Amino acid sequence: MYRVAILFPIWKRPQMTDVTMTAINHMREYRADIEVIPIGIGSEGPVSQKAAYSKGWDYVEFPNQAYPKFVRHWNTGAEYAKKFDVDYIMLAQSDDFIEPEIMNVFETLMDKDIDFSGILDTYFWDTVNQKIKYWAGYDGARTGESMGPWRLLSKKLLDALDWEIFKENSRDHAPWAADGVLHDVVMDLMKGGAPITMSNFMAKDYALHPMSMKDGDNITAIELYEGKWLGDGIRTIHDNFSSLIPKLTEHNYVD
Repeated sequence: MYRVAILFPIWKRPQMTDVTMTAINHMREYRADIEVIPIGIGSEGPVSQKAAYSKGWDYVEFPNQAYPKFVRHWNTGAEYAKKFDVDYIMLAQSDDFIEPEIMNVFETLMDKDIDFSGILDTYFWDTVNQKIKYWAGYDGARTGESMGPWRLLSKKLLDALDWEIFKENSRDHAPWAADGVLHDVVMDLMKGGAPITMSNFMAKDYALHPMSMKDGDNITAIELYEGKWLGDGIRTIHDNFSSLIPKLTEHNYVD
C-alpha cells in the first residue's frame, strides 16, 4: 500500500474551496489500497481549521503571504506530512479539481519508482461566464513543464530537497513561481547526477479533465493561457464529474 499526503492551501473563497476539498475526498475514497492523507494548510485561523476538520482532514496553520511567496505553504505542509511516513506528496490548489481516477495513473508511476510527475495540460473554467477552455500546456522553452496542481513528489525526492519543496533559482521570472521553480530544481538535481526520475503526462491521454476554476480572483488570469474554448464546455463538467454535481449545484456553479 502507498501512503500519499495531499497538501491543500486554504485561504478565503469558501464555496470554491468546499467544492475542491470534496473532490479530494472522492480521491481519498477511490482506492482502498492507496492511503490518502489530505492536509489543509490554512491562513485564517479557526475559519480554515474548521473547513479542514469538517472534511475529516489534518490541519496546519501558516500565516498568509503575498504572491509569490505564498508557495511556502507547501513547505509547511511537507514538514507536517513527515510524521505520517508518507511515500509520496501530492500538491493541490484550492481552485482545482480532477477525477479520482488520477490515482490509477499515479499508482502506475509509483510502481515504476518515478520520483516526480505532473500533468502537462488542463482545462480552465470561467465560472463567471460559464465557459471552459482547453489548454495543451507550456510551449517554447517551457515545453514539457508540468502544471502546478497534482504534482507528485516521492519521499526520495523530498529527502533530496530537505523537504523544502520550493526554493529560489536563477530563472528570470517571479522567484517563487510554483510551476517553473520546482521544475527547475528537479532538473538541476537530475543534471547534477542525483538518481531522480521524472515522468510528466497529458491528462487527455488518460481521459482525465483537470479543471482550474477561474472567477476573477485568481493569481493568474484565464486570458493569459492560449487555448481552445469548448463549444459546450459545461457539458464536460456534467459528463465527467457527476459525483461532484450536487456540490457544484449547491454553490450555484452549475444549474
